[in-house]
Amino acid sequence: MKTQIGERVVGIISTLIDERNDKGFETYKETLDDAPFENYDWNMMVIEELLVGMQYMVKENERLREENNWLRKCNNGNIAEMGKLIDEINDLKKRPNGMINGRLV
Repeated sequence: MKTQIGERVVGIISTLIDERNDKGFETYKETLDDAPFENYDWNMMVIEELLVGMQYMVKENERLREENNWLRKCNNGNIAEMGKLIDEINDLKKRPNGMINGRLV
C-alpha cells in the first residue's frame, strides 16, 4: 500500500541517490555501473563510508544534546526569554555558519 509519507521518503531517497551518483561521477569519472569490480575494494569502501556516517551521527548527537542542555538552562531561568532564544536559534540556523554560544549550528 502506498502512503503519502512513503512516497515522500521514496522521492527524498531518489533525489539523494541521484546527487551522490553525480558527485561520484565527478570524482571517479565513471558511473558505478561502469566501474570494474577489480578496480576497488568494495567491502573496504563500505566500511569507510559507514565509519564516516557514524562520526556524523555522533557529531549531530553532540549538537542536539548541547542545544537541549542550553534550552533547559534557559527554561530554568526566565521562561519569557525562552521564546526569544528559540527565535534566535531559528534565525541563526537560517544563516550559513550560524553560531550559538561560539559553536557552529
